[in-house]
Amino acid sequence: MGSTGSGGEFEDLCQQYETWIHAYVSAHFDSPLYHIWLSDSTDERDRTDKFILSKDNKIVTATTPMRLLNALKDLEIPFPDNEKTKEWLIRAFLSDPAPSIVYDIKLIEASILAKDMSQDFIEEAVNFINLFGDLGHQLGNEELIDLTYDNSVRDLWDFFYDNTFWPRWGHEDTFDESKVPAFEPDYEELKEDFDVLIQEFESRFDIR
Repeated sequence: MGSTGSGGEFEDLCQQYETWIHAYVSAHFDSPLYHIWLSDSTDERDRTDKFILSKDNKIVTATTPMRLLNALKDLEIPFPDNEKTKEWLIRAFLSDPAPSIVYDIKLIEASILAKDMSQDFIEEAVNFINLFGDLGHQLGNEELIDLTYDNSVRDLWDFFYDNTFWPRWGHEDTFDESKVPAFEPDYEELKEDFDVLIQEFESRFDIR
């Protein structure tokens, strides 16, 4: 997952409303797909990170940010944090919409095939695991949530947080990435588990 560095008026709008456009790059689609990810301030549970879903509980996606906005305008169901999200949508049409974050699934799949457990791969993979978990929790789907606890998936997640995320937290200026030990997974199991995660996630797209 990488920031696009787009900045500017639209990014300020997204920060104000805690509602962002994400780009999703996968070899299984001809072009990047775009979806909304937001923080639902009306949900009193711990899990407030949500997507905008269709009537069929699929993630509303589109092939450009503007097509996505138009698809949202035509939805006939309430959004998460409905009033706030509607205000964001109205103002987004008056701006130049662009993704704040890119999820690079191509990098994940290529790295596993090449057995390249780089820091870039590990962070990208963990961010995708977290994104997948957000969907599972939003849907209340225990089967999806359980997939994020499969052995190789959880091993990777734990490795990142134990060796990078928490040691780096508050020590960004002094953290030495070169001292992070190598991650040595069962590559066959890792590939199988991520194939399932990716297929499950992408099967839940409603492409507009």
